[in-house]
Amino acid sequence: MITLADRILIGILVIAALSGIIYPAFEFRAEGGVAQVIISVDGKVVRTAKLDGHHEVIRVEGTDGYDVVEIFDNKVRIVEADCPDKLCLKQGWIAWAPQQLVCLPNRVVVKIINSLKSDVDAVI
Repeated sequence: MITLADRILIGILVIAALSGIIYPAFEFRAEGGVAQVIISVDGKVVRTAKLDGHHEVIRVEGTDGYDVVEIFDNKVRIVEADCPDKLCLKQGWIAWAPQQLVCLPNRVVVKIINSLKSDVDAVI
């Protein structure tokens, strides 16, 4: 039998788990500023762009090939790549910090940073 104390404990745990999922989605969106897209190849920044609703297609030459990055409607994705596995294409759209897209064979990283906050690695 589940007692009243067990039900309260389960409710608290469910609320804590859901807040850990929902809070970061709102915390890392750009508040009052414009998020930026940083495109780097082999650790060196090759291009930055504001995530302000404009449409732009950028061809990035990686170490072993190329990637085509699309910025549209405050989102970013990789639309074309000549890497063998094409996993970077399957990552889809990203829209807020600290999300990132990675093409390992071409060593291309596309990440979003919030212009008002520092770029964090983890949320505890």
